[in-house]
Amino acid sequence: MQKCFFSTYTKPDKMASIKNDMEYYNSMKRYAFSLIVKQGGDGPVPGGTSIHNHLKEKFNVNDHFANAAKNEASAAYRSAMECLQLNVETLESRIRQETKKLSSEQKRLDHLKKEKDSLINRSRKLKSGSKKKLKFRSYRGGNETEAKDGTFRVRKGRKVTVYENQYLFEVKYLDPEIKRLKQRIHNIEQRKTRHEHELLKVKAQLDSGHPSVCFGSRKFFKQQDTVYAGRHEEWLKKFRSRRNHGMTIPGRSGIIQGNCVVRYDTGTKTLFYDSMTRIPVKTKSRKAKKEAVLRAVTYEIDRVVFPYGQDLVNEALNSTDRKAVAWRFEDAGNRILVKCMVSIDQGPSRKNEYYADGCIAFDTNVDHLAVAEIDRHGNLIYHKVIPFDLTGKTSEQRKQILSLALEKVYKRARERYKPVAMENLKDIKNESMYGNKEVNRKLSEFAYTQITRLAESKSYKYGIGLCRVTPAFTSQIGKIKYMRHYGISIHTAAALAIGRRAMGFKERPPKDIRHLIPQANKDRHHWSQWRFLARYLKGQPPYKFYRKIPYSEFECITDMNKYMKEEFCNGQDRNCFLKKLTVILNQMAARKQGNATTI
Repeated sequence: MQKCFFSTYTKPDKMASIKNDMEYYNSMKRYAFSLIVKQGGDGPVPGGTSIHNHLKEKFNVNDHFANAAKNEASAAYRSAMECLQLNVETLESRIRQETKKLSSEQKRLDHLKKEKDSLINRSRKLKSGSKKKLKFRSYRGGNETEAKDGTFRVRKGRKVTVYENQYLFEVKYLDPEIKRLKQRIHNIEQRKTRHEHELLKVKAQLDSGHPSVCFGSRKFFKQQDTVYAGRHEEWLKKFRSRRNHGMTIPGRSGIIQGNCVVRYDTGTKTLFYDSMTRIPVKTKSRKAKKEAVLRAVTYEIDRVVFPYGQDLVNEALNSTDRKAVAWRFEDAGNRILVKCMVSIDQGPSRKNEYYADGCIAFDTNVDHLAVAEIDRHGNLIYHKVIPFDLTGKTSEQRKQILSLALEKVYKRARERYKPVAMENLKDIKNESMYGNKEVNRKLSEFAYTQITRLAESKSYKYGIGLCRVTPAFTSQIGKIKYMRHYGISIHTAAALAIGRRAMGFKERPPKDIRHLIPQANKDRHHWSQWRFLARYLKGQPPYKFYRKIPYSEFECITDMNKYMKEEFCNGQDRNCFLKKLTVILNQMAARKQGNATTI
């Protein structure tokens, strides 16, 4: 496992010389990057020589610095190409959503215009003396209706707004709504056009292999005309400092302390660095008479202490295996920060990946983790909710909060000697652009990739296996099969379904509801059956499934939906039901606490 350890800030005697090496190294790296971009990859230069040898000859450095600059430039090029590919996927996803939203908004605008036209025609007929009253032309699924008493009603969720006559309905609702929709469609079209132009530009860079990279950050580069307007010299000094921020020296296996340029005395905590500067050395050999022998100047950096991981650094440097050790120097103003990157063996060499005896599964949500422990038969024996709040936190704070939440999951798995299962998360931030504001904010703050990386890191730390399963229909399976049976929430039920899938159980629909599934779906994989049920029952809220439903009395899935809608149509009935459910769940929790010693 690769680890990076930070030292305390130190101020060496040859501070200026080390900073000059950083500047020279970064100029060499940028030159190597330009060569790689021109050639579309890490190939030989037009002269036929490799980039490594070309850098040695042009900048007059040894193999180690030339190789380090070339490798870092190549990594930056690959990273830029990967970012372009991710940008293409993001822009295509946004364009698809904008096209879909444009279609729905245009459809609604057309319906409202037809309603407006029907009211205009009605007024013309009345003015012409006709006694026949034209019917208000509403559309199926619309929110606008006309009552028998001549009033107009607009329903938005549970709120109903009543307009006393046609004039107030047109002036206060219909005309402003049409105007708002036109402006919204115009804004979405502009956004879509901008994204299409960006997509063409990114695809052109990706096809040509010429990514646009600004060393020192593009954001700070643009600040020369905004934040630092009129202070060009000050901006230029800071920009050059950011471009020449650090220098990385890769290691080499088979060498004492794993590096040819940097050596570290673990006893005195002194770092010896062979700089790029070379001086002639007197020698008695015959070769010295023809050409001068050059030797690198060695600088000493005192008091290089690693407050976190000093023992691991000493062990890696004094090991007889002679593994590669990389070092990095970073400029911190009037001080220098030293980083040591080593490969260590931490934790057990083998992981517990035996899922036949049960596992610990968790379902990931934007504000909590729903944890479920499963025995070897696939039954739920323990469940818990680990809440967290990511609102208004920085990226590092979110990482720490998620790490602490996952720490509780893995500690439970270590105590129970069971592996961990989770859903294979993907970033869905760009899949819900036009949803609820609160949902969009939570999705933008939640780090889907970060929680997967943290789970993998803790899996290695504790020596516990981690299985990532497909999250398809886990919420629907938990809602229909396990939520009422165990008296748990839908998220805990989804965690149970995730754990059972990791253990290899097949989740077939219950027998009572199986007759509602068409025969064409029954002959296929059981996921096809859940796909049918999810399509028709996804709109039903979870609280309805806490009550026993007579599945055998329904002939088709439509009858079941109609029954559930009529049964829970009264809001007061839902509130009473939820109060009774809270009492039942509290009683179950009290009984489980009494038997906690047996779990």
